[in-house]
Amino acid sequence: MSLVILMAMASCGPSRKTRSRQTGDPDGSSLQQAIRIEPIAGKQGVDGEYDWLADHYPGWRTRQQTRIQVKKKYYDVLEIDNIKGANKVLYFDISRAYSPNR
Repeated sequence: MSLVILMAMASCGPSRKTRSRQTGDPDGSSLQQAIRIEPIAGKQGVDGEYDWLADHYPGWRTRQQTRIQVKKKYYDVLEIDNIKGANKVLYFDISRAYSPNR
């Protein structure tokens, strides 16, 4: 009986998604949750985006990439999909890695 109670208590804990949200890790789902891409010597900012994409969405492909400016910040917006037909839009904050005045 105590095993049943322990299992019931464990299922009431926060989901993985909730824990991730509590740590403050951005998920790219909006401008407010944009993934920050930092400049790295010898590597383009886009490489960082595709590295993050490969780690978090293996097997997904980029359908479209658009650069936008909101106020004084720059973002890449990636539309991605997988072979099952699911699609997502991800936002990357590239302000530190990208400057049109360089």
